[in-house]
Amino acid sequence: QRLCDCDSEEISRWASSRAEEYQRGVAELEEIINILRSIRNETRPVHHLPDEILMKVFEDPRMDYTDVRLQGVCRRWQAVMLSTPRFWARLIASKTHDARKARDVDLLRKCLSRSGNIPLRIRMTFLDSNVFEDLFDHRDRFSSLTLRVTLNNQSDGLRLQKLLSAGLRSLCHLEIHANAFVLCAPLICRSDLLP
Repeated sequence: QRLCDCDSEEISRWASSRAEEYQRGVAELEEIINILRSIRNETRPVHHLPDEILMKVFEDPRMDYTDVRLQGVCRRWQAVMLSTPRFWARLIASKTHDARKARDVDLLRKCLSRSGNIPLRIRMTFLDSNVFEDLFDHRDRFSSLTLRVTLNNQSDGLRLQKLLSAGLRSLCHLEIHANAFVLCAPLICRSDLLP
């Protein structure tokens, strides 16, 4: 039967059926292409590097928060990255995190949980309740803390007071910019408290 002899309902069913058939074929081809790319990538010299060497690359001080995209290179790189706490600690230090931005808060939380027990250098703007508890739970790992905060109400001040009076055991540098005052204090570090 020719299409020109069919009514619009029949043409619509036929077109939908063919589109679904081709869509299944496209999905199967994309899967085959991904498998072939994985096989090709396994032959590249970089894939023969030991995990320890890759970890050293990911621990490079020049890495910053944009390098988190390297997780997408391949499953192996992602696994090595996830098991390299120093990489995640460096990501925290490479960026000033804004607690008003959900993306910054999400990245900060991931980095805090993946950075193990590595000392942390934190730079934050807006110390609000959205991120405060996450930071507070890791306060013993802070080696440097820089806060640019606006104390708009009593709860903002109480959060800051709670953090500063909590006993920041590893802190060597503290810098606070809050409304009308600036406190910048390099602290004397006790080597027996540092990891």
